[in-house]
Amino acid sequence: MLISISVFIAGCSVVFTASAGDEPVVLNQQVIVTSGDTLWSIALEHKPEQMDTRIYVEALKDANRLQHGTIQSGQVLSLPQFQR
Repeated sequence: MLISISVFIAGCSVVFTASAGDEPVVLNQQVIVTSGDTLWSIALEHKPEQMDTRIYVEALKDANRLQHGTIQSGQVLSLPQFQR
């Protein structure tokens, strides 16, 4: 199963332009939402050091086509990785 998840993650590499500043973004990592997670807590853990958390939350919503900030335990979210 771990190999399947790794292959799935590796196969999900996508490049797009984020609306948060139109910076190039690569989607190549994912996280599985656990009980108590919020978009804000995920953003704090995975955002670039100098990035405003609000911008990363919006990038998370855009990358995962979330209309609202509601996420559920077990949901798989793609993590935007901003190019430097």
